[in-house]
Amino acid sequence: MEQISENQMKFVECTNFEEWDSFINNSPVASIFCTSSFLKSLIVDFEILVLKINGIIELGIVIFFDNQRNSILPSFSMYAGIIYREKNNKKGIFSEKYFEYFGYFLSQLTFRHRHLVFDLHHNFIDIRPISWFNYGGSQVFKFMPYYSGIVEIADLDFESYLRQISKSKYREYYKSTKLGLTFESSSSIKDLQILYLNTHKRQGITISEKLLAQIESIAHSAILNNYGVIYCVKNADGVIISSQLTIFFNDTAYFLIGGNMPECRHLFSSNFIILEMIKICIAKGIKYVDLCGMNSPNRSLTKSYYNTILKSYFQVRI
Repeated sequence: MEQISENQMKFVECTNFEEWDSFINNSPVASIFCTSSFLKSLIVDFEILVLKINGIIELGIVIFFDNQRNSILPSFSMYAGIIYREKNNKKGIFSEKYFEYFGYFLSQLTFRHRHLVFDLHHNFIDIRPISWFNYGGSQVFKFMPYYSGIVEIADLDFESYLRQISKSKYREYYKSTKLGLTFESSSSIKDLQILYLNTHKRQGITISEKLLAQIESIAHSAILNNYGVIYCVKNADGVIISSQLTIFFNDTAYFLIGGNMPECRHLFSSNFIILEMIKICIAKGIKYVDLCGMNSPNRSLTKSYYNTILKSYFQVRI
């Protein structure tokens, strides 16, 4: 392998969002959560650091900060950790040159920021260049497994997909249609906020004004920049009883934010809105639906009913 000199390697902050988005669009471990439009919508301070080889971005990372400049993981964000350009082989193994790139990148990164926390994409298989950093030393990266649920819908029609989900959710779906529920897109961010708030209030969870403002910003950016849609479910009287924001990136849809009217749970609207959203995704030619997290008992059980494939990803700290 031809050795790369340090003169060819440049570890720099990336402030050119067009260049960053072009890199993201060519990475096998990128997602909507890494794009500049989504990052700016989070209302959280962030920094993008990259490794350039001969002027081309090969590695990058998004780091989020709180008011004290501590590295954090903001709400509604996933997979915005280390991103790489290389289309590694089918087994997900990095080439020798990428081990060299990672070594330089991580040494510069940890010199700049001693304490970090970030998520890796579930397609980030070969974590050895990160786990081997400073091998045998005291300052090493620590990994915690997390999970999300992926629904694969490529080459399926909706009826074929419905036959793959749990029988209980299948029955609930047709009960909802008989009860007069309807599904449509919506422009109402306010309804999304209210239903999200009421859903968590029923669970005894307090939602801050800051989080509601974040929802508004995320939804507004998604709609304005044409990478997201608010969907809603109405009851037979035309009242919105469920709302959710789905965002899109390449061949994947992300079920990001949702809420339901607690007193209408008997109408199974939360199930209806998920399945109708998947129906839309099938019609659009989307291949995957990411249910955005299966990391608590109740959420994991519910999301597993949709012929879901469990995918692990790592939260990384140093």
